[in-house]
Amino acid sequence: MTACLPTQPEIFNQFRLKTERREKIALEIAKRRKEMLRIAGEIAELSAEDAEIQVTVAELLDQLDANGAIKPVLLDFDSDGKTIRWKGKSVQLGWNPRNIVKVLYFATNRRATITGLGKAIWGDQLCNHKTIKATISKLNRALKKTSFPYKIKSVKSKKQVVSVEDFLSKKVRSVTIRCPIVGYKLVARK
Repeated sequence: MTACLPTQPEIFNQFRLKTERREKIALEIAKRRKEMLRIAGEIAELSAEDAEIQVTVAELLDQLDANGAIKPVLLDFDSDGKTIRWKGKSVQLGWNPRNIVKVLYFATNRRATITGLGKAIWGDQLCNHKTIKATISKLNRALKKTSFPYKIKSVKSKKQVVSVEDFLSKKVRSVTIRCPIVGYKLVARK
């Protein structure tokens, strides 16, 4: 039995088919390389984000005590009447803002009523609520800039729901009355 040798056109046709297959494979390899490079870039970005998250979590865990509560940060109120120091850092405030922080820091549960703050800071129980609110708002902005470990939050009274009858339609509906601020508290910044 003799084998039949391929003709020249058949050889060229086989060569052309193999070349086309090699080109398709090369294109597929190039696409996959491009995809692998994209994935490698995403992995690098995620690794950087993961490292930042790990550092943040470690810092936050360091702030917790054995029971999981936030450790209080020791504040030192300098005798100059304006400076507060903590963990090697400091902030200089005006007389009243510094004293607001001091009153809240040493208060029971780190809370004080508006009348208590008015009396302690301005010497007047009937101090204008707007004055206290504006001072605390400015104080919180100043403290945030210095990475102060605490912030001041308002304490509101409980929500009140009142039934109101519409004069024209005589329908009764429930209305939630806006809760007034009754005091302020010093809380750990997260």
